[in-house]
Amino acid sequence: MNKNGLILIDKPASVTSFAALGRIKRALGTTKIGHTGTLDPFATGLLVVLAGSYTRLADLVTGLDKRYQAVVRFGVATDTLDCDGRQTAQCDPPTEQRLCEVIQRFVGVLQQQPPAYSALKIGGTRAYKLARSGVAVEVAARTVQVFELRLLSYQASLACIDIHCSKGTYIRSLARDIAEACGSCAHVQQLNRTSVGPFQLRHAVRVEDFDSRRDLWSADRFINTVPGVQVLTVSRTAAERVAHGTALRVRDITAGSLQAGTCALLDEDHNLLAIADYDGQGFRYRCVLRGAG
Repeated sequence: MNKNGLILIDKPASVTSFAALGRIKRALGTTKIGHTGTLDPFATGLLVVLAGSYTRLADLVTGLDKRYQAVVRFGVATDTLDCDGRQTAQCDPPTEQRLCEVIQRFVGVLQQQPPAYSALKIGGTRAYKLARSGVAVEVAARTVQVFELRLLSYQASLACIDIHCSKGTYIRSLARDIAEACGSCAHVQQLNRTSVGPFQLRHAVRVEDFDSRRDLWSADRFINTVPGVQVLTVSRTAAERVAHGTALRVRDITAGSLQAGTCALLDEDHNLLAIADYDGQGFRYRCVLRGAG
């Protein structure tokens, strides 16, 4: 049974991203599985999962932009900035007019302070572990980008917001900052990730419904979906050299349009051999997946 590939999982609420992978590990009979971007336990939606040797391809996915739909409750703050936390403040929610005025200020490049309850490490320890133990946590601000914010509805202090953002953006922090700019407070009550780059939630499968014969993406489908990667086929004799990470020559390419940039190298049976960068003169391997496919 093939154990290498990409899987799109629809994570349910109240389950950690790590725990959601358990059923996949058992179905494939391997522990070599990882997701390419975690979701908080209360959150739902798309997890892009890589299995087997494809775990080496994580950097092709982790940098992709994300899209979420969030339900934000204004007027109540919690210590975790989500519905699982302890209430820490109560205040008047903003009017819809005020929210509409403020929300567009948060489109663009932002300096964002991640939540104290996050998986980021401070001195080698996860921030949420420090926060749970009573240590005052201040995570350094970092640069993120919000490409689009749309207020879909606002009723009874609950705002449904569609968010398109860069990797590393914390929706809990975004809700906190928007509320503070409105002179209010808030927490995220529901969060659903609907896309990661070109990968869409509508193509995902529930963990309990996973079928490796149907839901494990082939090399062709995966690589042709990832943006900015050109697909090249190498000759049979060159394929053996690629599998061992030895030099590849331009004349070894038998199909595909060679241009400078990131390349997926496939053998003539469409098995993914390696990811390499081509600079116009030669190839530099980023990772070699001997036996993948």
